[in-house]
Amino acid sequence: MSKPLPNDPDAERALLSCLITDPTLIPEAMRSIPDRAFYRHENITIFQGLCELYEKHGHQIDLVTLISHLRSKDELDSIGGPSTVASLIDDVPTTKMFAPYL
Repeated sequence: MSKPLPNDPDAERALLSCLITDPTLIPEAMRSIPDRAFYRHENITIFQGLCELYEKHGHQIDLVTLISHLRSKDELDSIGGPSTVASLIDDVPTTKMFAPYL
Protein backbone atom coordinates (compact mmCIF):
# COMPACT_ATOMS: atom_id res chain seq x y z
CA MET A 1 0.00 0.00 0.00
CA SER A 2 1.49 3.36 -0.99
CA LYS A 3 1.49 6.33 1.33
CA PRO A 4 0.03 9.64 0.15
CA LEU A 5 2.52 12.34 -0.71
CA PRO A 6 3.03 15.04 1.89
CA ASN A 7 0.90 18.04 1.10
CA ASP A 8 -0.19 21.35 2.57
CA PRO A 9 -3.20 22.87 0.81
CA ASP A 10 -2.86 26.10 2.80
CA ALA A 11 0.75 26.56 1.65
CA GLU A 12 -0.24 25.88 -1.96
CA ARG A 13 -3.03 28.47 -1.75
CA ALA A 14 -0.72 30.98 -0.07
CA LEU A 15 1.84 30.61 -2.84
CA LEU A 16 -0.79 31.08 -5.54
CA SER A 17 -2.13 34.11 -3.69
CA CYS A 18 1.35 35.66 -3.72
CA LEU A 19 1.68 35.06 -7.46
CA ILE A 20 -1.72 36.58 -8.24
CA THR A 21 -1.08 39.56 -5.97
CA ASP A 22 2.38 40.22 -7.41
CA PRO A 23 2.88 38.67 -10.87
CA THR A 24 6.51 39.84 -10.89
CA LEU A 25 7.14 36.80 -8.65
CA ILE A 26 6.00 34.35 -11.33
CA PRO A 27 9.37 34.00 -13.14
CA GLU A 28 11.06 32.89 -9.90
CA ALA A 29 8.22 30.46 -9.24
CA MET A 30 8.52 29.07 -12.77
CA ARG A 31 12.23 28.44 -12.20
CA SER A 32 11.89 27.04 -8.68
CA ILE A 33 8.60 25.19 -8.43
CA PRO A 34 7.75 22.18 -10.59
CA ASP A 35 4.09 21.32 -11.24
CA ARG A 36 4.54 18.16 -9.21
CA ALA A 37 5.11 20.33 -6.11
CA PHE A 38 1.34 20.86 -5.99
CA TYR A 39 -0.86 18.13 -4.58
CA ARG A 40 -4.31 19.50 -5.40
CA HIS A 41 -5.51 19.41 -9.02
CA GLU A 42 -7.05 22.89 -8.88
CA ASN A 43 -3.80 24.39 -7.61
CA ILE A 44 -1.76 22.74 -10.38
CA THR A 45 -4.25 24.09 -12.94
CA ILE A 46 -4.10 27.62 -11.51
CA PHE A 47 -0.29 27.57 -11.33
CA GLN A 48 -0.02 26.39 -14.92
CA GLY A 49 -2.50 29.06 -15.98
CA LEU A 50 -0.45 31.78 -14.26
CA CYS A 51 2.72 30.53 -15.96
CA GLU A 52 1.04 30.43 -19.38
CA LEU A 53 -0.31 33.94 -18.95
CA TYR A 54 3.05 35.24 -17.81
CA GLU A 55 4.74 33.77 -20.88
CA LYS A 56 2.16 35.48 -23.12
CA HIS A 57 1.58 38.78 -21.32
CA GLY A 58 4.33 39.31 -18.77
CA HIS A 59 3.23 41.02 -15.60
CA GLN A 60 -0.19 42.00 -16.98
CA ILE A 61 -2.05 39.37 -14.95
CA ASP A 62 -4.92 39.77 -12.53
CA LEU A 63 -7.91 37.75 -11.35
CA VAL A 64 -10.01 38.70 -14.37
CA THR A 65 -7.38 37.63 -16.91
CA LEU A 66 -6.64 34.42 -15.00
CA ILE A 67 -10.30 33.47 -14.76
CA SER A 68 -10.82 34.29 -18.44
CA HIS A 69 -7.77 32.23 -19.41
CA LEU A 70 -8.92 29.20 -17.42
CA ARG A 71 -12.42 29.55 -18.87
CA SER A 72 -11.03 29.68 -22.43
CA LYS A 73 -9.22 26.40 -21.78
CA ASP A 74 -12.40 24.79 -20.34
CA GLU A 75 -10.61 24.33 -17.01
CA LEU A 76 -12.48 26.82 -14.84
CA ASP A 77 -15.41 24.58 -13.91
CA SER A 78 -13.15 21.64 -13.07
CA ILE A 79 -11.38 23.68 -10.38
CA GLY A 80 -14.54 25.03 -8.75
CA GLY A 81 -15.33 28.07 -10.86
CA PRO A 82 -14.42 31.74 -10.53
CA SER A 83 -15.01 31.77 -6.78
CA THR A 84 -12.15 29.29 -6.25
CA VAL A 85 -9.72 31.58 -8.05
CA ALA A 86 -11.07 34.75 -6.44
CA SER A 87 -10.82 33.26 -2.96
CA LEU A 88 -7.04 32.99 -3.34
CA ILE A 89 -6.64 36.75 -3.02
CA ASP A 90 -7.62 36.62 0.65
CA ASP A 91 -5.10 33.94 1.64
CA VAL A 92 -1.96 36.05 2.05
CA PRO A 93 -2.01 39.65 3.25
CA THR A 94 1.50 40.34 1.90
CA THR A 95 3.72 38.91 -0.81
CA LYS A 96 6.59 38.86 1.68
CA MET A 97 5.30 35.35 2.40
CA PHE A 98 6.53 34.22 -1.03
CA ALA A 99 10.15 33.41 -0.10
CA PRO A 100 9.32 30.64 2.40
CA TYR A 101 7.55 28.66 -0.34
CA LEU A 102 10.66 28.37 -2.51
